Amino acid sequence: LLTELNKEGTTIIMVTHSQHDASFAHRTVHLFDGSLVASVIA
Repeated sequence: LLTELNKEGTTIIMVTHSQHDASFAHRTVHLFDGSLVASVIA
């Protein structure tokens, strides 16, 4: 469902601790103690 919505142009924001779930993203943002430590575009 999320993939189909994204293909239609809908932005999806998901919070996860799962590397598997994050692997579906076009971009990931990594936070530590509330601070940005990495931003990765796939």
